[in-house]
Amino acid sequence: MMLRLLRWLRGYARFEVIGRFPERLMNLMTRRGLRMWDIERSGGSLFAAMYMRDYLNIRPIARSCGLRLRLREKRGLPTVLRRYRDRAGLAVGCFVFLLTVFVMSQFIWCVDITGLETLGEAEMRSLLREQGLYVGSFKPGMDYGGVSRAVMLRDRRVGWMAVNVTGSYASVEIKEEQPAPEVEDVRVPCNVKARRDGVIRRVDAGEGEVLLKEGSGVVGGQLVVSGVMEDAQGG
Repeated sequence: MMLRLLRWLRGYARFEVIGRFPERLMNLMTRRGLRMWDIERSGGSLFAAMYMRDYLNIRPIARSCGLRLRLREKRGLPTVLRRYRDRAGLAVGCFVFLLTVFVMSQFIWCVDITGLETLGEAEMRSLLREQGLYVGSFKPGMDYGGVSRAVMLRDRRVGWMAVNVTGSYASVEIKEEQPAPEVEDVRVPCNVKARRDGVIRRVDAGEGEVLLKEGSGVVGGQLVVSGVMEDAQGG
């Protein structure tokens, strides 16, 4: 693929060698380091392709061998430029278009944020802007891992964050820090009740009176462990 692109950029000619013993021309070209490709023999003539500049240089050599060269086709970038040399505006327009596409691809044009629950999107976009990530930001040189770390340090509510960039699209994935559950004061006696219907699989009670055994059915709100205890004297 790269070789075909190189040949197209340099420009090449497809031609026919007419005459007896065209192999003599091939031998002379090999000695001079001139390369040909797509060589075919058909109807007494030899067909091949080579760079346009080399083709112009071998014409005197072919005449010295009693052979004639017939140009079949010219291909490549120089041929295209020569064909449209009188349409400079078209070439300039194509160049400006390609340059514009290249320059525009170096910027972020869409920032999508997912995973927000309690945090506001406007607040998160403000935090990202402070770290240099926003619509219109310049991509090269941006440390997306550093952006994630800085945002998590600025707002402790952000437990995890990742920035993925595809082309000019930035996807920001966020998982908020889950608040620690409120724990009752273990020094205050209390009852333990079932939150919903189910089956008792296991009970680990350091203190209190266990009212339901393992394997027992339970309904929501039913008392499982009683915090009321009596001593031997009934106190």
